[in-house]
Amino acid sequence: MARQQRMWLDGAGTWPLVRGLEPPTANDIRTSLRMVTQWTSAWGQERVPDGARVVRETYLMRGMGHQTMPVRIEFDSPRAVAAFVGKSGPWDRVVARRTAIAKRWPQLASGAGIGPLYDWLAAASDADFDRLIDVATWLLAHPRSGLYLRQLPVVGVDTKWIEGGQRRAIATLVGLLHGELNASGETEKDFLRLCGLRGPDPRIRIMVLDPNLRQIFGGLRDLQAPLSELATLAWEPRATLLLENLACAHSLPDLASTVAIVGLGRAVSLAAQMPWIHSSCVFYWGDIDTDGLEILATARGLFPGLQSLLMDRDTLVRYRDRWVAEGRPNTLANRGELSQEECRLYEALLANKWEDWPGTQGVRLEQERLDWPHVESTLRQAVANPK
Repeated sequence: MARQQRMWLDGAGTWPLVRGLEPPTANDIRTSLRMVTQWTSAWGQERVPDGARVVRETYLMRGMGHQTMPVRIEFDSPRAVAAFVGKSGPWDRVVARRTAIAKRWPQLASGAGIGPLYDWLAAASDADFDRLIDVATWLLAHPRSGLYLRQLPVVGVDTKWIEGGQRRAIATLVGLLHGELNASGETEKDFLRLCGLRGPDPRIRIMVLDPNLRQIFGGLRDLQAPLSELATLAWEPRATLLLENLACAHSLPDLASTVAIVGLGRAVSLAAQMPWIHSSCVFYWGDIDTDGLEILATARGLFPGLQSLLMDRDTLVRYRDRWVAEGRPNTLANRGELSQEECRLYEALLANKWEDWPGTQGVRLEQERLDWPHVESTLRQAVANPK
């Protein structure tokens, strides 16, 4: 019924609503007369609310004569249904609040789209409902405020209140006011967009591998900072290394004019928002598996000259005794962003036809499993002699 109530609040439904009662058959009467009598008696004593009625019909049954019994119940309105099931209070509360919303914003007078708010409107206190109206009013007047959630200048509203169960209601109402009928604010990003608010800046972890560049940060080698702040750095490293594994990042040697960006994964697009990277030689080193090659393809789409390191067939075969099963293969890599050699490796990983590999799942070689002298030699050579 909850789903129907949401639909009815939006004006859906055909009235009168008819529900059959499945009256007893002649065989039921012959074999279970007592139960039939109890059922008929119960419906005879049922007090139906205004706007509802029990319809009875008379049947001629062989050997039993004419029998009159209830056959269906009809409801003239959602209110009658709610009253019949003992939920007239919540329904009346929701309708009153829908009316208040329509009075505040006449463009919502039809009520269409309010349905998803039914449960919240039924359960919310009067104070919370008033806060919802106040928040929506302020957000509508300031559609692109760029404030943090905590900065909303609405009395009684703070982050704890919003995150304590009000976020979906705010997103739904604000979405309706902006003409987005299916807005729900399911993700934080979507909620902030709907409300014109600012989210916390993503924090990026970097390793400054050049001792001279480290002087900018007072000698710090390993640091994490907001993306917007890192993007404004007035430096020009010659090389940028993108890699996933933190243990490998901790082990990186000092490399002249080189910075490493750690652990972005599929959020590698964040790196592209830092202008200084685009003037450097960009390298990517990840696991050799279908996920790693998909991320590689994504990264190269952002940095066309990007070079992959230690992500080739020779490296995979060299460490075949360290392979592990990959799990579900990733078929989403943009092959157009892979080199011919990388693309052949990707297809081989998908085909999973490796000699002496017993597993039915594909193979993967985690970057942490490579011999470190081999890794360090490759990194030094790549940075010193970029292609």
